[in-house]
Amino acid sequence: MLTGLATSFRRHGSFGSDRVRTLWAAAVFTNSIIFWVSAVDSYRGSELSSPDFLQLLAQATALYFAAELVSLARESGEAADSEFTLVRRPFFVALALVDVIDIVDTARNGGIELILALGPSYYVAVLLSLSVYCVGYLVARERIQLLLATTMVVGQLAWLFTVPWVL
Repeated sequence: MLTGLATSFRRHGSFGSDRVRTLWAAAVFTNSIIFWVSAVDSYRGSELSSPDFLQLLAQATALYFAAELVSLARESGEAADSEFTLVRRPFFVALALVDVIDIVDTARNGGIELILALGPSYYVAVLLSLSVYCVGYLVARERIQLLLATTMVVGQLAWLFTVPWVL
């Protein structure tokens, strides 16, 4: 992902024409950080079962796929907006899949008790992200995409710095 963004920056001298793609790349990057910090925190000192491993692998694969889609180097000469529009729907499906897998895994590991114990910040984060992904999937307008991507980056940073991680 970082390589794709660096390549774009080298070719075009700025991220100005790639604002939507750059903001979504930042959202995927912060999502990846949250995923890996959560994985380390969740499995510290415990055995990693086969279902746990498959869950981690599925989420990591979906994040990688989203990162690849958003960081494609522009070699076709198309405008940045039209390029993101081409990958927009599979990109949002991949991101939503990460959250859906997390919800299923959380329910599998702790049932409704664990989901309730996670509290309002978890519900807000899940509802916000899935809503953003649905709107992003349906709406291609640049202003809406910029608003959605900014919302995700700000929301993920807020989540990252407010959740009491046990590192």
